[in-house]
Amino acid sequence: MSISGNDVKRSSFPVGESGTSVTTVTFGHRSSKLLATGSDDNAIHIYLIGQPTSLLTSRCQTSAITALRFSNEENLLASGSRSGAVKICDLESQKVIYPGGHKTCIRSIEYFPSSNNFLATGAVDGTAKLWDPRRKGFIFNYKGHNGAINALKFSPDGRFLISASDDTAIRMWDVTAGKVLKAFQEHQGPVCTVEYHPKELLLASGGADRKIKFWDLEKLQFICETEIETSAIRCLAFEPTNASYVLSGSNDMLRVYNWEPVQLLDTVQMGWKNILDMTIHKEQLVCLY
Repeated sequence: MSISGNDVKRSSFPVGESGTSVTTVTFGHRSSKLLATGSDDNAIHIYLIGQPTSLLTSRCQTSAITALRFSNEENLLASGSRSGAVKICDLESQKVIYPGGHKTCIRSIEYFPSSNNFLATGAVDGTAKLWDPRRKGFIFNYKGHNGAINALKFSPDGRFLISASDDTAIRMWDVTAGKVLKAFQEHQGPVCTVEYHPKELLLASGGADRKIKFWDLEKLQFICETEIETSAIRCLAFEPTNASYVLSGSNDMLRVYNWEPVQLLDTVQMGWKNILDMTIHKEQLVCLY
C-alpha cells in the first residue's frame, strides 16, 4: 500500500453548536457514513458525514460527554459522561437505556464484535466494566490498571478484551472469567490506542512514547516496534486487503508500515492538529480530526 500527498483528498464541515465545545467524536465504522459528537453542554449530535445539520440531538446525559461509540449495526449509540454515567440511545425509537455507570469520568467505550447486547466501558479510575444493556448493573468489573483507560478492544471472536491505560500497561482479559491473562508493559508512556490484526493473533498498540508496538497474543509476548515518530500515536488501522500493512495517525502525520519485518513504507504530512478516529472502508481511509 502506498499513499502520497496527491492521493489524499480532504473535505471538512463544521460540527457542534455555537457556544459549545466538542469533547468527543466517533463515527460508524460499518458504513463510515454516520458521525456523532458529544459536547460540554451535555448534548450529543448525530450527523451524516458531509452534512452540517444534525440528524438527531440527544440530551440523555446530565454532564459533559466524554466517550461515544456506535453499535455494530449502527442503530444504537452508547455514551459515557464526565460524571461516569453509561447511557445507550436507540436511534430509531430514541429510547434511552441506563444500565449503570462508573464512579469517575468515562474515557472509552467498545461494543462486543458480534452482538449489540454487550459493551465495555473504561474510566479514569482505571476500571473497565462489561455490560448487558438488557439488565441493570454490570456483569464484570475488571480491576488492575493504575491510570485512566484510554482504549478498549474486543478480540474478533469476543473471547478477550484488551485495555490500554495511562499507566503504560496493556492488559488482556478473559471476558467470561473476568480475569487478567497478561499485562504487557513495554511502553514508556500512556498507551493511547490498540488494534487487533483482522486474521492473526496479533495486536498493535500506540502511545505517548511515539512508537507502535506489536504483540503476539498466542505466545503473549512482545514482537517488535517501530522507530520513534514525531508525536504520540493516536489511531491505528490494519489494511483489510493486505493485513501486513498498518496505518498510524499522529498529531501531524499519516504513516504506513509493514509490520513483518517492521518497515516504514510511506509518510504524508496531513496538517491536522489532533486525529480523533480512523478506519478503512471500501479501500478508502476515513479520518476524523
